[in-house]
This record gives sequence, C-alpha cells and structure tokens, in this order.
Amino acid sequence: ISFLKLRASIGTTGNSGIGSYRFYDTYSFAKAYQYEEQSGGVPETNGNPNLHWETAVKRDIGVDFSIRNWLTATIDVYDNDNKDLLLNNPMISATSGFTGRLENIGVINNKGIELSLTSNNIVRRNFRWTTDFNIGHNRNMVKSLANHEDLIAGSTTVKQLYREGEPLFSWYMPKWLGVDYETGDPLWEHFIVDENGERTGETIASSTLDFADSQIVGCAQPDFAGGMVNSFQWGNFDASLNVTFQYGNDVYNWTRVTLDADGSYPNYNSMSLQNGLGWVRWQYEVDETTGAVLVDTRATATHPKPKYNGIKNSNGATSRYLEDGSYLRIKNLTLGYTLPSTILKKAKLKDCRLFISCDNLYTFTRFSGVDPEISIAGNTDSNPPAGTYNGNYPKYRFYSFGVNLKF
Repeated sequence: ISFLKLRASIGTTGNSGIGSYRFYDTYSFAKAYQYEEQSGGVPETNGNPNLHWETAVKRDIGVDFSIRNWLTATIDVYDNDNKDLLLNNPMISATSGFTGRLENIGVINNKGIELSLTSNNIVRRNFRWTTDFNIGHNRNMVKSLANHEDLIAGSTTVKQLYREGEPLFSWYMPKWLGVDYETGDPLWEHFIVDENGERTGETIASSTLDFADSQIVGCAQPDFAGGMVNSFQWGNFDASLNVTFQYGNDVYNWTRVTLDADGSYPNYNSMSLQNGLGWVRWQYEVDETTGAVLVDTRATATHPKPKYNGIKNSNGATSRYLEDGSYLRIKNLTLGYTLPSTILKKAKLKDCRLFISCDNLYTFTRFSGVDPEISIAGNTDSNPPAGTYNGNYPKYRFYSFGVNLKF
C-alpha cells in the first residue's frame, strides 16, 4: 500500500427548494364566467405559512488507498437523515376545496456505500490497458410521517406509498397473479378477512379487480447502479469502451395499459408477444368434430384471452405492468489512430488524431419499452410517479467521425 487516507464527516445542510409564494394562498385568473365574457379568479394553491427548509443531516466514513502503481480506490459509507421533507399532504379536509397542500412532513433515512476503482491492468511499452469502475448501493426508508399515517403519491390510478418502515418509491397497487388456467380470465390477489375486518394472512386469487387489495408490490429505486470505462493504447491506436448499468428497480410501463390491453382498445395497435420475453397468450381450441385439441397454451399463458373491448379490466393499474428495469448499456465506443511523428514533421503538425465514435451503441435489458433508463433522482412527489415509463423519448444512437489537429 503506497497511499492510505481515512476520512469522516458529519454536517447539516438545507434545501430551500420550496418554490415561489408557496406559503401564500394564490389565485388563478385564467378562468372565465358569464359565457366567457368576464375573467374570474379561482383559488389555485392552498398556502402554508409554516413552510421552511428541509434539513439533511449527513454522516460519512471513507477511505482512500493506492497499491503502488496498480490500483487506486475510494470507498464511502454514508448514513443520512432528511428531515421536514417538503411533500404534498393529501389528508387535509376536502371542504377546503383542495386535495392537498405542501407541508414539512416526514423523515427519510438514506444508507449506502459507494466504490470507485482505477486500475492499470497492463502497462507495457507498446500496450496499455486501464479501467475506471464505480458502483453505488443506496437504500432509503421512511422513518416517520405526520400522525404516523400512510401517504399516497401519484395519479388517481398509478400510486406509490409512503409508509413508515418501508422504502421510498414503493409501488402500491393490486398484485397480478397471472391467468386463470381454465377460463383465461385475469387474476389478482385478494386478502381474506375475519368478522372484524382484519386480515387473516390467507389470500385467494380473484378474477374481479374490484375485490383485489392494494399492497406494496415493488420499488422504483434500484439495488445498485454504476459504470465502467476501459481504455486501451496499442502503438498509435487507441480505444475506449464506456458501459453503464442499473439493477433491481421496478418500472411501471404505462404504455402497455393501451398497447397490451387484451382487446380493450380495438382501434389501437397492440404490442407483439413475440418479443423474446416469454409472453404467451391464453388459447384453448378443440376440434368440434373430432374432439382433438388444436391449440393449448393454458399451462404457459402469461396473458389473458383477448376479448373485444377488454376482459374484466385486465389492463387496470396493477403489478401486471411492473417490469424489471435492469439494464447494461454500451454508452460509448471510440476508436482512434494517431499519425506517426515522421508524417507529422512532414506536415508540420504537432499532433493529428483520427477517430470514430458511437454513443448508445446497444442496451442489454428485458424491459419491453424503448428505453429502461428512467431516473428518480430528486423526484419524490410527481404525477405520474417516479419510475414510470410513459412513452419516454429514447436516447438516440449517435455516430461521429473527427480529426484532432495541433499545430
């Protein structure tokens, strides 16, 4: 070990991102009345004079070290508490005319570890290979809420739950159980309750969505994420490969509500099930004359039988449309060549490098949407909720060719 440093820190910072005039009652004058001849003012936001900054208490322990000229590493372990979070509280009285207001409520804890490595894998006279690697794991948990009551964020259909003891960005909706083997109907999980209305711990599969019970069925935050850059130098040639990755997050694919809806929208195009994800439509056909089975996919079916205008609300907001958002993306690939010094002297140049580069070359994922890279950073109260894919415009593949000259 040629270098070693230990670090520790603790501090408090504030977040003033409250927005303008959120502590006042505000009005909108974009409305009209009396056959739109007169403009009118209507209440727009419910002010809160008690708003103040969020407070973040940050604690960190880290170590930096090097092993000769081979490896340099940085490791950080942190434990942060975010207090007085600025969240929309939907539990105000409906008689106020509002469905909620911004308040300082709740404490969220973030714990995690971050690792960064730089290594000289091979260093020779005519060949060099170096690697930069980073990975981070973060897990947050809701420590306290106002009156210790759950908060529900999101739209009227796709919801996330803030509950003490549970992670932030927890998906809250009925749990999809697949397809009824005999009928091809959709199935969801329903909790059995006793005579007092308390859950017994037993569940049944129900083909009626109204009977299905909302529960925590996933989380939009990943287990870990990171990236790696490999750089190569061979004589006058050079190359670099940059990859990024994310693992363990659940993405709600909102586009499938209309494009994978079992006939609910007969005038829309539908997604193909032949997409390499193992999706199978429920089918069972028997020859009426011979009784021979023509098609039978009941045992492997992942999708209900199709029906014009839909089958039993099969495309409702449930965990059916939660998908694994894990991916590994080739972010950039660059190849270059530097002209030899003999040619540079004749051309009266100090340096000349030719290169070809490609961004977003390929993405390895089992996500059925166009792009699984959906950030939830700084997004705790949105509509649609954080971690939702809703036809997001994909990252384009970009090719470039260039020449770097130095005179």
